[in-house]
Amino acid sequence: MLQQLIVLSCLFAIGNAAVAIIPVKLGGELKINGYKVTQWSRSLKNGDVETIKYSADSSEPNANKWINDKTGEANKISDSKVLADGTLIVSSFKKSDVGSYYSNEIKPRMTQHEDGLVTSVAAPMYNVILKNNDQPS
Repeated sequence: MLQQLIVLSCLFAIGNAAVAIIPVKLGGELKINGYKVTQWSRSLKNGDVETIKYSADSSEPNANKWINDKTGEANKISDSKVLADGTLIVSSFKKSDVGSYYSNEIKPRMTQHEDGLVTSVAAPMYNVILKNNDQPS
């Protein structure tokens, strides 16, 4: 019985964490969709945070490029884009693309209950990792 309660409480914590783990093969494609957003951010393993924005005009200098939030420099290595519907696509996935992906435009889901209690589920975060056979040794 105690084991069942522990498992149940772990499942509850995981379910409320709003975190998904997405394994991607080297050279594969990462696709996150389902949200009507105009920008995505990612926190990389080296601690850098980068943001990419939707751009209808691909001739803009920083269109479809991750921009470092601290330095303002464009990441020239990653092949990524945000589509008009908010879908994020990272093509030819590289080790340098591993990190946590999120959009600040997606707000937590709040629920107010009849007794006045308010609960929330955090906005989604996607921890993107390399598939097992691509893990660095």
